Amino acid sequence: MSSDHQSGLDAGMRGSTIGPTSAEGVAGFMAGQAIAANRGKTEGSVEWLVAPVLLAPFFAIFYPVTTAATLATAFAAEAIANAVGLGNSGLRWALILVPTIAVCWTVGRMDQQWGLKSRTYYIVRHVARMIAFVLLANGAAHNAAATAANRSAMAAIPAMFSTPVAIVPVLLMVAFWQVFFIRAYNFRIYWNRKLMSWRFRPKDFPPFYFQWRKTPTPYAPAQPIPMPGRWSSPPSNE
Repeated sequence: MSSDHQSGLDAGMRGSTIGPTSAEGVAGFMAGQAIAANRGKTEGSVEWLVAPVLLAPFFAIFYPVTTAATLATAFAAEAIANAVGLGNSGLRWALILVPTIAVCWTVGRMDQQWGLKSRTYYIVRHVARMIAFVLLANGAAHNAAATAANRSAMAAIPAMFSTPVAIVPVLLMVAFWQVFFIRAYNFRIYWNRKLMSWRFRPKDFPPFYFQWRKTPTPYAPAQPIPMPGRWSSPPSNE
């Protein structure tokens, strides 16, 4: 995070009216104001119950590694349950759900730290997110075209990989989500708070920890050049 963005963020969180005037400083100031406005807020019981259901698809898209590990565990556990002949009993569902939830929670927490500590991982994960949105837009566009032509809708997976690619819906989807990820300050705060409440992130996890512009490496002050002994020796009293 750049020094201007951090200074603006600190000023906004303090409620100061003065902050950096650069573009990054103003963005940080707005983010700090949003954090201050949302500080101490808690969601009601209805939101607490509904949010996990509504946000689960976004969680699956935002964290593809966690999703892949969770699905792999679920399919493996189901295969084991079928192999031992548990049928549709409660033990079968326990055998599937317990390791699946454990893997989702464990890998999900690791995923947050990977994104925080590695810029490369953050960017690769972002690209994977955008690919997922592209496939969804392409599938929705092909199914909409089939419906408009009075044809039966395609299955979800084949529709996503159908060709030719629906260029306009895909571009609109990419543009929307790219702007959203960069500018949705309040959503970042809300999302951070949700992940904390679900124990995917620790309490001190920063909601704004990534900038598209790479932070410049600070320059260390140059050390003084040692001068010859005759200049550094104390003056003689002679």
